[in-house]
Amino acid sequence: EEQADTMVGAARKEAERIVTEATGEGNALVEQARTDANTLLAEARGDATAIRERAEELRARIEAEVEELHDRARREASEAMQSAGERCDKLVAAATEQLAEAKEKAEKLVSDAGSEASKVRIAAVRKAEGLLKEAEQKKADSIREAERLRAEATAEAQRIVDEGKQELEVLVRRRKDINTEISRVQDVLEALESFESPNAAGGKDGGGVKAAAGAGSTRTSGKQSDN
Repeated sequence: EEQADTMVGAARKEAERIVTEATGEGNALVEQARTDANTLLAEARGDATAIRERAEELRARIEAEVEELHDRARREASEAMQSAGERCDKLVAAATEQLAEAKEKAEKLVSDAGSEASKVRIAAVRKAEGLLKEAEQKKADSIREAERLRAEATAEAQRIVDEGKQELEVLVRRRKDINTEISRVQDVLEALESFESPNAAGGKDGGGVKAAAGAGSTRTSGKQSDN
């Protein structure tokens, strides 16, 4: 009985030590996992915010460039139309002045002037349309590029968050295994304590054998848990 009490006490101390170490290690792992997950989430949010700000800057700059192209196209079209109008006015004035010399020559000059003015107007309109189409195309390309950058930033942030979740799940499963091991050690302790009661012992020899067997199994379990 004294040997059994000694072995039970040693087993209880060993089990308490194992439980304490397992609890401390589990808590440390959980806290580390939480810290790592928070760090990853903070970095992912920071990266996503930086990418979003960069995309907004690109969009603002592109919109400014597109607006500048629109203004330039409008100015060039206005100048071309004004130049064509001034030239037409000069031609008409020259034809009117020469009308006194010869009616036939004046009519011919007026006809030529009208034809040339029409060509100039058509050319100016076509050039303005071409500039407007080019500006619209550049604007569309810029918007597509901004959308692509935003999509890539969102995908990268989601990937970082998913990796953090996976690591957290692994740590949670590990803590569950540790808790299972702790429960098993506690069951062994309860079995050893049951050997101490007078009702559970059949005699000195039988009690000593059972206590020794229980203590041996407890040590084996403790070594396995340490491994």
